[in-house]
Amino acid sequence: ELNPRFARARFNLGLIAYIQRNRVAALEHYNKLLSLDKSLADKLKAEIDKL
Repeated sequence: ELNPRFARARFNLGLIAYIQRNRVAALEHYNKLLSLDKSLADKLKAEIDKL
């Protein structure tokens, strides 16, 4: 189980979902990341928006 407070891990999981072209999963990680680290969430969203 992933520690929900570990923002970098959440970012990395979102990035992996993005690389796998799984927009739904990437957005789920993005939404969870928003409350942990807005800066990282913004970076992830920028990548997701490229899909």
